[in-house]
Amino acid sequence: MFWNSLIYSCIALGLYSLFLAISFYAPARSGALGFALIFTIIGTGMGLFAPVLAVLGLSYLVLTVVFLARNTPPAKALAITVIAFPIIWLAFAGLIFYDLQIDEAYKEKFPLVSLKDRLNYEDGLTETRLAEDFSTVSDDEYSGLEADRFQAYSQTYHNTNWTRKRALSRIHADATTRFINSQGFGISRMRVFGPKWIDEITEPEPIPLPDRYELRKPSTPPTEKLVPLAQSSGTTELLPMPEEESLWATHLFSAGDFVSAGSNGFVEDRQHVSGFLSHGFREIPTLGRKETDSREDWKIVQLQLVSLLKHGEPVVYNSPELPRMEALKETGTRPLTELEQSALAKLCAGEDLVFEIEPTTIRMLGSLRALRSCLKCHRGEEGQLLGAFTYEFLLPLE
Repeated sequence: MFWNSLIYSCIALGLYSLFLAISFYAPARSGALGFALIFTIIGTGMGLFAPVLAVLGLSYLVLTVVFLARNTPPAKALAITVIAFPIIWLAFAGLIFYDLQIDEAYKEKFPLVSLKDRLNYEDGLTETRLAEDFSTVSDDEYSGLEADRFQAYSQTYHNTNWTRKRALSRIHADATTRFINSQGFGISRMRVFGPKWIDEITEPEPIPLPDRYELRKPSTPPTEKLVPLAQSSGTTELLPMPEEESLWATHLFSAGDFVSAGSNGFVEDRQHVSGFLSHGFREIPTLGRKETDSREDWKIVQLQLVSLLKHGEPVVYNSPELPRMEALKETGTRPLTELEQSALAKLCAGEDLVFEIEPTTIRMLGSLRALRSCLKCHRGEEGQLLGAFTYEFLLPLE
């Protein structure tokens, strides 16, 4: 509490004055240095309670050094100490007031709202469909590299614009308690996640996907006529192919960009959300090739969202742009292709990435699973499959 910090700082002032008086009547240097050491320990300990106490401790330490260097008389030193005390507190009071004014303005700009209407389709889902139709990932379903993939997906989510989420959480806490008595070392609890982090991202803008026909010249043979290098005459060199980890990294980037901690804002529960930005892409995913490969990079021509729960059966939002949830409200759907149906079955069985690589085409389906933070709004269990991305990359040919 505020009053606790004031009481502790008054105690610190009294102790400082006491040690100051003792030091001037002790053997010159030993007494003063002993006092400085003792008070530094006390000041640091008190700094654990609040930033203002840490600053008071540091201020008194600086004054001690000045007093020693200038051989300040005891009466004058005590007077300076007493005068410095209210100055430091007034400065902090002004800072707290300024802090509160900014937070109040951002509370009005980003009020707590409900996402119930946005997610009301989940209310009609039966527990049977949630539990049986779509798998829940458990540790024993993974081995080796796959055991780390869900953790990597979770880290990607939390590491994307996470400072915005922290800033929104900060302004919706009790400001005085937050500033004076937050846990941890005092001076480290000064404003870190301020409002500037809240404005760092906005609603995603439309990003059209490249036209597949513009990437293929008339002289390019159809994909089905191309054969792997091992079966060809050797006149058309199409390898090397991307490695699986490159495909997984691409999907991780896509998932983290589409659903980031920052765009979700502060979420207490489905009824109390602040600063929520609709899920959507802000960058075009790329699939890098090896540095030794001189050919052009793979170009993405399809990245569409597979909806599992909102419709009677799984469908794909047939959008010519990178998925944005707000825009998908007006976007038509299509049924899954045979390849997508087969891949989706594998995702439901516990896999996270299913792909098919041809000489100039890559198609893949990547999972979008529920994280613990997702369950503040969505129904289900951690690790449950909520959706998927279906991708297609083409390799332009000369």
